[in-house]
Amino acid sequence: MTRLISAIAALLLITIPASAQTPATAPAPPAPPPGWSGQASLSFVDASGNSHARTLGLEGKVVYHPEKWMATEQAAYARSTTDAVLSAETLTSDFLANRQITARLSGYGRLDYLRNQFAGIDDRVATDGGIGYELLPLDGPQALTVTVGLGYSHEADLSGFTQSFATDDAGASYAWKLSKTSTISDEAKYTGSLADAGNWRLRNTAAVTAAITSMFALKVSHRLDFVNQPVPGFGRTDQLTSASLVVSF
Repeated sequence: MTRLISAIAALLLITIPASAQTPATAPAPPAPPPGWSGQASLSFVDASGNSHARTLGLEGKVVYHPEKWMATEQAAYARSTTDAVLSAETLTSDFLANRQITARLSGYGRLDYLRNQFAGIDDRVATDGGIGYELLPLDGPQALTVTVGLGYSHEADLSGFTQSFATDDAGASYAWKLSKTSTISDEAKYTGSLADAGNWRLRNTAAVTAAITSMFALKVSHRLDFVNQPVPGFGRTDQLTSASLVVSF
C-alpha cells in the first residue's frame, strides 16, 4: 500500500506542473475579413448653386475586402428635366483601392469619373495615389483618416474646352458611431493643379445615417462642390442635398 501511494504521489508531481503550463482554452483565431458587400439607394435630390432642381437620384456602392486590401466602387446618378426634356445630369464613378501597410498606415490608388452638366463639366477623368494614416482607428467609436497624394486630371467642359494637369491631393474621412444604429460621417477632398495654383477645387460630403432594420436605413446627406476657377458662365459653388432609402447586401 505504501508503494502504491508513493507511486500515485510521484505521478501527481509529474502531471500537475505539466498541466499548469498548458492553457485551458486556446485563443480563437481572428475572424476573417468580410468578402463582398454593398449598398444601393434611391434618393430625393435638391440641387442648388448653378442649377435649381428637385429630382430623383440613384446611388450604389460595392466593397471587396480581402486580407490587407479593400477595394470600393461608388457610383451616383441624378438628372433634371424641363418640360419632359433633359436639361442637366450628373454622373459620378469613384474607384478606390487601399493596401494596409501597418496597423494605421496604408497606401491607396483612386480613379474618378465625373459628368456634371449642372456645373458645365462634360467629362472629367482624374486619378491619384498616395498614403493614408488613421489618426483615430477605424474600429473605434470615432474614426478619422487623412490622405495625401499626387495625381493627374483631364477635363472637358460643355463648350468643348479641355485641360489636363498634374494634381496634388489631400483628404480627410471622419465617422462617429452615435449608437448601434446611427452614424455621422464627413468626407472632404482637396485637389489642386501643379500648373496653376489658382485652379483648385474642394468637395465635402456630410451625412447622417440611421438604420431601420439590419438591411434598410435612412440617410440624409449634403454635398458641397467648390471650384475656384469654374467653367465660364457658371458659378463656383454647387450643392446637393438628398434624402435616401438605403438597402445593404
